[in-house]
Amino acid sequence: MIVDQEEYTKKTFSEEDFAEQEIRSITFEGCTFKSCNFTDTNLSASKFTSCSFNNCNFSMTRMDNVRFQRIKFEKCKILGVNFCLCDTHLAFTDLEFLKCNINMSYFSDMACKGFKFSESNILDTDFTKSILISADFTGCNLSKSIFKGSDLSKADFTNAKNYSIDPTINNIKKTKFSMPEVMTLINFFDILIE
Repeated sequence: MIVDQEEYTKKTFSEEDFAEQEIRSITFEGCTFKSCNFTDTNLSASKFTSCSFNNCNFSMTRMDNVRFQRIKFEKCKILGVNFCLCDTHLAFTDLEFLKCNINMSYFSDMACKGFKFSESNILDTDFTKSILISADFTGCNLSKSIFKGSDLSKADFTNAKNYSIDPTINNIKKTKFSMPEVMTLINFFDILIE
């Protein structure tokens, strides 16, 4: 349980229910969160460094001015989270989402260089004008997710599916794709193939 403490170091939180709580302006370093519920939790102005979240629920979690650095989310549910509100100026690096369910969330106008989203279901999520250079989307399901004005250069979409990426409005220089899904890129051109 989180009490009136300003900093936690190398602590493990297991099966904690933080739903609808105020966890504001608290620093977590090297902490592990297992099967914790952050539904409607207000994490505003908190700082997470070298932390991992496994099988946690982030439904409608408030992220205003949250700092994330070297964070791993594994098998987490992330629903309606606006990562755009995080503190992206000082520290927002090395984020990994492995086998997560990310739905109706926002990464628009963000620098997400090198982020890993591998084997995740990323549905109806907005990446408009995001810098996703060298991002890893391998094995992801990207149904109804939006890429518009995004820099996807050197990103890896190998074995990803259900994406809709317009090569005329996104930078896809040296981006990796695999068959047969890569053929969806030609849907944005007025051409006939026989």
